[in-house]
Amino acid sequence: MKKGIQLALLTTAISGFSIFASKFFIATMDPILFTTLKNLLVAVVLSVIVYISQKKAISELNHKQWKQLVIIGIIGGSIPFALFFTGLSKITAIEGALIHKTLFIWVAIMSVFFLKEKVNRYQILGYIAATIGVLFFAGVSYKTMGIGHLMIAAATVFWSVEYIIAKKALENIPSTVVSWARMFFGVIILLGISIFQGSFTQIATFGSAQILAILSGSVFLLGYVLTWYSALSKARASAVSLVLAASPIITGVLSAIFISHTFPQAQILGWVMIIGGVAVTLLFGRVKQNLAL
Repeated sequence: MKKGIQLALLTTAISGFSIFASKFFIATMDPILFTTLKNLLVAVVLSVIVYISQKKAISELNHKQWKQLVIIGIIGGSIPFALFFTGLSKITAIEGALIHKTLFIWVAIMSVFFLKEKVNRYQILGYIAATIGVLFFAGVSYKTMGIGHLMIAAATVFWSVEYIIAKKALENIPSTVVSWARMFFGVIILLGISIFQGSFTQIATFGSAQILAILSGSVFLLGYVLTWYSALSKARASAVSLVLAASPIITGVLSAIFISHTFPQAQILGWVMIIGGVAVTLLFGRVKQNLAL
């Protein structure tokens, strides 16, 4: 469990920086083309890694496992990426990060029903505190919610479902193989979307800024999928997804330093609530319940 939480903390840091940077990356090109190209690069890198280190595991996959991997690719590696980055192009980075990190709520609920994970009163208090921090104090104005917010919310639900399926798949499949499947099968659909909408022709006009954005986004995404699925394989889905709820704090700090140049009191209070909720859940919940797998 400890190793899983450590990996989730690393994923949290990567996610916080990635969403902040992606807001700038997608300003220079079509958001779906951006996510398609960076996902393609990650899929290629993961294909090489899996070919070198997981050939035996791949050859031993049965029909049910292949089906799980394809579903993970469709639900987690294609549609939500298109929704998320299109939505992110319409709203601020901090809003996108906060909406995305509500996934811990949906994962926690689904984990109880589909993974039979148990939560105690300390964990429930932690979830409530983190939820309040995300929903009410962390800077999202629900009076002005538009299509961008809704697209990211939909992407979050897709990813939440994917994480539940992935958790089941990780019981018998190495995390690197699950990471590869998510990106490989997902990018096939993203390529089809990009070609269909005609944005692929923009590649001919790319300059150094676009190439750097794609390469940087790929590095962030590769780090994210490798650390996240490894964390998910080593700890409860409800626990590691809650740790991810802290990533908007990183995005928020970066936004305050480089964009708004201010730290609103309500936003800071939201961060404290999120950190407190995560701490209560992981520390006190662990005392009362054996969380190790």
